[in-house]
Amino acid sequence: MVFFRHQGRLTIAVINRRVNKLDESKDVLGKVTLISGIDFAQPHR
Repeated sequence: MVFFRHQGRLTIAVINRRVNKLDESKDVLGKVTLISGIDFAQPHR
């Protein structure tokens, strides 16, 4: 899971990974899911 914050907004990236079938010292990235545009501003009081 990776979090990015840019200009008051939050993006979360969830990346599935597995061990490479030919070389177990390497990983293979699979599906990447992005949840973006989450408002990261302070709540109004």
